[in-house]
Amino acid sequence: DNELIGTAAHEMHHMGYGHYLSRMGNSLSLTDSERLMFEFVSAILSEGSATYLISADRDLGRLQERRSYAQYLDRGGELLSTSEDILRALVDGEISTPVEYEAAAADLLGNWFHSTGSLMLSIIDENGGLDRVMMVVADPRLLIEEYNKAAARLDSDAAPFIFDARIAGSLAQVGSAPPS
Repeated sequence: DNELIGTAAHEMHHMGYGHYLSRMGNSLSLTDSERLMFEFVSAILSEGSATYLISADRDLGRLQERRSYAQYLDRGGELLSTSEDILRALVDGEISTPVEYEAAAADLLGNWFHSTGSLMLSIIDENGGLDRVMMVVADPRLLIEEYNKAAARLDSDAAPFIFDARIAGSLAQVGSAPPS
């Protein structure tokens, strides 16, 4: 059964990629707030990559056909804005503890992370190709910068959501300096 195989592949991806992300996070010199930023984008990418690359086979339209995803993807700008708000609070020190982070992310239920990551990866894929997607999957700190570059190239009448460059730059630098 293809659905069973797809579900197994999706979950196997989580197992392997989760281990990779954990090792990467542990290898970086992260402050407490940087660790939370890394965990947040890692959650977006873990769910998004399993969903977009495996379950949807790089076709966001396939996810749109499923109500459990469509209800989130139809609010794409809101998903991205919420992500920016959480990242901004982490960068600005408004969220600095795991308890504060958990409270900020508490409402991000259901397929929120799956849909947010899938949307971002589909835009990167459409405007940068699979190589750029895999670069982001390999280093989650590049997610916002690469998304912004791809979104700026969108051929659309609607203005795409672009993350604050300060947030993108801060995320890209996570772990580059020893914790104080």
